Amino acid sequence: MITINDTIKEEVINFYNKERVKDTHKGDYGRVYIIAGSKGMTGAAALCSMAALRSGCGLSYIVTKVASMPVYETLVPEAVKICVTSDKSNDYFTVEDVDTIFDNIKNPACIVIGPGLGNNIKTKQFVRRFLKRYNISGLNNIPIIIDADAINSFADRLGLLADCVNENCVITPHCMEASVLSGQSLDYICENREAFVADLVKKLGCTVVLKGNKTLIGCPGKQNDVVIYRNTSGNPGMATGGSGDVLAGIISGFIATDSKIDGVFNCARYGVYVHGMCGDIAMEKYGQRFITATCLIDQLGEIHRRGY
Repeated sequence: MITINDTIKEEVINFYNKERVKDTHKGDYGRVYIIAGSKGMTGAAALCSMAALRSGCGLSYIVTKVASMPVYETLVPEAVKICVTSDKSNDYFTVEDVDTIFDNIKNPACIVIGPGLGNNIKTKQFVRRFLKRYNISGLNNIPIIIDADAINSFADRLGLLADCVNENCVITPHCMEASVLSGQSLDYICENREAFVADLVKKLGCTVVLKGNKTLIGCPGKQNDVVIYRNTSGNPGMATGGSGDVLAGIISGFIATDSKIDGVFNCARYGVYVHGMCGDIAMEKYGQRFITATCLIDQLGEIHRRGY
């Protein structure tokens, strides 16, 4: 059975505007590790990191190759950078980097993998190796967001991805990425979104965020049921490069700070709604044509200011 609900604005606002305990420190609000970016695609990791920080996480770590380090030092001074070097490449990730990355992930609250990684075949092999190890390691109880090029690394290999994920995972495809992953046609997915999400949830056993107009967020329910929430915020002006990277960052920030109380699925659907609210505020201020990914991040504070 499939249960479909709309995400309620008041529920999201109550979550978003929760006050923090006075006697706390950055370690209490979680470490987000972002494995993202490549030469020419550094903006994806930077946007994801900035969105995570603006969404409440205590510390954001950008895992990067040597060639990209100077860019992140300038773009995201608040983030901690973990520089990964290898004899194979300093422009993109390869399987030789997996051990180094695992050695450097300490006390994570959430991991993000995928934004801007690129489609180099060696990077795809890296993603598959990393996620396979994740699912059999001591980190497999840590929520991980699988986005963008990490999804593309499993093109027509849905069964392989199923072996690499668990209930702590969130996968965030748009319809084209979902088509590449599943082998289903784009037309079928667009015309049967609820049924497609339900099927993907059953096959993967994790939270699925199918991005688009009225984004769907699904997760396993009781027995063989699937619970789906339909997002009602957002607008077409958000169809712009980097918007998905910002969404991954917002969800990761919420997971890092609140998933132990609210759960990974709720953090994902709240993140989708807040992301859409940022788009709606930006549209109100500037119009749809003006919206950029950075513009979305800038509206996170406006939600607090307005109070709603």
